[in-house]
Amino acid sequence: MKLLTSLLALAALALTGCSSYVAPDYQPTAQSDEGVVVFTVTQEHSRAENRREKIDFLFSGGALGYRKIVASARSGWDFSVEPAFGKAYGRVYVLRFPVGMNQLTHWSMNDGFNNFYPPAPLPPLTFEVKPGSVTYLGNLHGKLLWGKNLFGGNVVTGVNTEVSDQSERDLKLVLQRYPQFAGRITVAPLRPGPWLPE
Repeated sequence: MKLLTSLLALAALALTGCSSYVAPDYQPTAQSDEGVVVFTVTQEHSRAENRREKIDFLFSGGALGYRKIVASARSGWDFSVEPAFGKAYGRVYVLRFPVGMNQLTHWSMNDGFNNFYPPAPLPPLTFEVKPGSVTYLGNLHGKLLWGKNLFGGNVVTGVNTEVSDQSERDLKLVLQRYPQFAGRITVAPLRPGPWLPE
């Protein structure tokens, strides 16, 4: 029952949490009630044949209690791979967030057959958005844990998530699409290191 409740909750969030990129010509202003948040979501390539894992991260906050779900791929079978990620695949996100305190609260992963969740509630990773700001939050990475099935094939057994400052790599990708952000991006990564239950 607990698993079913979690699945239903995530399904509901997925319906309300679709996020979109900021328009390439967008110009944030100090009079705005929102700011721009920049980050990347990545995970390592699969070791399993014909398997397409996808990790999702959930953001929440704002006066209206919004939800945004972001992923390492658009779907389990549709990747947006950036060559700059090397041995990982992922996506660059440039999104509008409401002014005020916001937070990263949850992750989930699907490997095409099974769903994986944190073993216990995670401590929220909070950040503040100021009017007209452009803030880099870091790289959200999913490291897959591997085991073997009865036939000796590779199978995912879990996920470790972590945050790191990859601004030198990531901001080059951002500025290719948003050159107007040059000199405006504040590098303020979320708490670095493994993101584990308390």
